[in-house]
Order: sequence, then structure tokens, then C-alpha cells
Amino acid sequence: MILTYEQMGAPKYVIGICSCTVNGGMYWQSYATAKRLDEYLPVDLYIAGCMPRPEAVIAGMRQLMERIRTGDADGWRDYYRRYDWYLGNQQHLFGEDWQTPTDVIAEARHYDLLGDQTLGEHTELLQQYQKPLEALEMRLKPDSE
Repeated sequence: MILTYEQMGAPKYVIGICSCTVNGGMYWQSYATAKRLDEYLPVDLYIAGCMPRPEAVIAGMRQLMERIRTGDADGWRDYYRRYDWYLGNQQHLFGEDWQTPTDVIAEARHYDLLGDQTLGEHTELLQQYQKPLEALEMRLKPDSE
């Protein structure tokens, strides 16, 4: 999910559906469950329930649409401003060599959202392990081959 989120263009929104995204739900004691989605990604809206009723999903979508219209759904900005905190939680979950193909720090600069919490100890660790993406070289075979 994090990989998909980081590769989406901004603005982007996250909806946590079901109890599992809030606190791990009925799997909260499992070692294989990430307990709270908002520790890894900014969540703009939670829709509670296991499974939520269709009316709750519709009401939640309307609520998010209103928050987008008024400019209150801005979790994506928070992700850039506090990237070091989110990255630290991701590294705790996946290992210190965790990385994605997206340069989030460059995006934070692009959107003018580089804040005092964008960089820190976790982004320094990321830079130690990060391997820059290299362009693939494509060549046409000569007709003689």
C-alpha cells in the first residue's frame, strides 16, 4: 500500500475501511498485523465496522468529498512535512533498509512542503541504503546481426 501511495500523484487520499485499519481489529494480537494504518500513511477518513454497512461507506465517501471541497483533506501534505516520522515507522515494520522507488524528499521540495520534520535520522538511514534508479539502456540491433 505504501508503494502505491508514494507513486500516486498529489493530491492523494487514504480511506481506512474496517476495524483492522484502526487498531488491528480481531487480529490485533497477531505478530503479522500492522495495528494502525495512520502510523504508516496519513489517513483522511476512517469507515468503521467489520464489515461496514453500505450506508456507512456512502456516508464516509460524502464526508471525504466535502473535506476535499473545503480543503480539509490534506493528509498528503502532512506526509511530506513529517516524512521522517512516517518513514521511521515504516522502517520499524519492514527493516532499516526499507525503501521505495519514489523520491519523497524531492516531491516535498517540489510541492514546497519540505518542513523541519521532513528530514531526520530515518531519512539519513534511508540515504545509506537507497539505490538510485537507473535508466534502462535500449538499443536497436543493426540489420547485419
